[in-house]
Amino acid sequence: MAEAPHKARNRKRLRKLVIVLATLALVLGTLAFFLPYLLKRYIEGHSVEWIDRRVTIDAIILNPFTFTYAVNGVKCFEPNSNEVFVS
Repeated sequence: MAEAPHKARNRKRLRKLVIVLATLALVLGTLAFFLPYLLKRYIEGHSVEWIDRRVTIDAIILNPFTFTYAVNGVKCFEPNSNEVFVS
């Protein structure tokens, strides 16, 4: 009978660990979904005041589980023009 409280305590710890890990995975997944969209809008909206050139971005991809990211389709335009400076 002495082992029963110990097993119950281990089960509670395991349950808490699973809940914490599931919450962390959910937060990272949500962050990976919304952060690229917000970052893209922020960069495109402020590029003229930062570097005096309009910048467009096709996509930002973020994977928090492998700690990788990618920025695709970046175009930087000439000041006050629609001519592409660099892409």
